[in-house]
Amino acid sequence: MSFTYAQVEAALARLFNADPEVQRKTFRARIVHLRRVGIPLGFSPGRGKRIAYELEQVYQLGLCLELEEMGLDPSLISRLMVKFWAIMFYPLLIEEEQKLGFSRACRKVWNWSWNGPNGAAFHDRHTRGVKLDG
Repeated sequence: MSFTYAQVEAALARLFNADPEVQRKTFRARIVHLRRVGIPLGFSPGRGKRIAYELEQVYQLGLCLELEEMGLDPSLISRLMVKFWAIMFYPLLIEEEQKLGFSRACRKVWNWSWNGPNGAAFHDRHTRGVKLDG
């Protein structure tokens, strides 16, 4: 199953609680910058071509955005993804997705960075209804 850029951006923006004005500017710029440093991995649709994302690429973007939220530099994130995506990150995401479904897997996997006093409440409140398939 593939997704349009608009579907991916909207789902990730909601997951990261970006308001519509931020989504159009800052959040979109973060995604574009990740593409410049090679995220999603092996993804180069070419100029002017319609972008179609597979679920694995959506997971890559989501994880990278979360690592940015933690203060990691995108170039470091790109190197981490190259080294650990296939052997660690992706298998963990798939395992959680099979148990929980996409939205709940994202919340659970990305919740580790929001482990402050309101971490779980933040994710439960702001990711409700996040889905890519319509």
